[in-house]
Amino acid sequence: MSTNKNSPEHHDHSNCGHEHHDHEHKHGHEHENCGHDHTHGDQMSHQRHLFSEKELQDLRAETMDNLMVQVESFLTNEEFGKAVPLFEVVLSKLETENLQDPESILDLINIKQNLAFSYGIIGEHANAVPLWKNVIVHKEQNVEDCTDLLDDYFGIALSCEQCEMDEDFLMYIQKGLKLARENQLEEYVASFEHELGGFYCDLSDFEKSENHLKNAIQIREKLEDIVGLAMSKMYMGILLEEQKKYPEAKQFYENALELTKNEDYSEELVEERAELELRLSKIQSSNLKDKLLNI
Repeated sequence: MSTNKNSPEHHDHSNCGHEHHDHEHKHGHEHENCGHDHTHGDQMSHQRHLFSEKELQDLRAETMDNLMVQVESFLTNEEFGKAVPLFEVVLSKLETENLQDPESILDLINIKQNLAFSYGIIGEHANAVPLWKNVIVHKEQNVEDCTDLLDDYFGIALSCEQCEMDEDFLMYIQKGLKLARENQLEEYVASFEHELGGFYCDLSDFEKSENHLKNAIQIREKLEDIVGLAMSKMYMGILLEEQKKYPEAKQFYENALELTKNEDYSEELVEERAELELRLSKIQSSNLKDKLLNI
């Protein structure tokens, strides 16, 4: 099967929700201490669609081209819950073939990549991890697009985190950081640094967490990355709040809140703005309570 315009590799993932600047990924993992819900998009609206057995039989009888047209339609409409079962049918068909030529093998890898991504969107991270690993092994041996591999490192890391596979999460984030640095891709470097900042916050290793978040903030300031900078400054505030450094935390929250009000990005940062306002309100209430108790 040759790659064509209906292949999911051509699908624009820009609105799929996984923070990643150029690719507009808005990732989502849940740092226990840092309090940032990091799930892939709206889990309630992206659950697996349960086709009937008759419907699945009909899908299995479809040609590959017709299946890919349907998959592309579901992806375009962000109906990942419906796309996943179709991807599974496509993958099962491909795996029964004796694929030898490089183009067909690449098609198989692309299907696995997009299925892994879609598993993450609907919250089936345990299904995503083995697919990501297979994709990454292939791409590490056949690197053509460095940014594509970096996106894969992000994808598997976030699914590993949801599966509480902390060692794997850390390994892939560190791989991504190393590759991004080697290729001087600063927007990716900042994203991986940001992730490590959250990871070490969970472990209460505040020094490492602060160093990584500072690196992320420095790069994002230079790149004038408003969205990324707002998130990293919010995380720095959370880190400081964890250490009960409330005045410093308040300053970072206020700086981040101001960034979320940027008219070009205000809609994109609605959730962050609400969380920042809540955290600032709690700090201010705590300060007022302390003052009243000391009267």
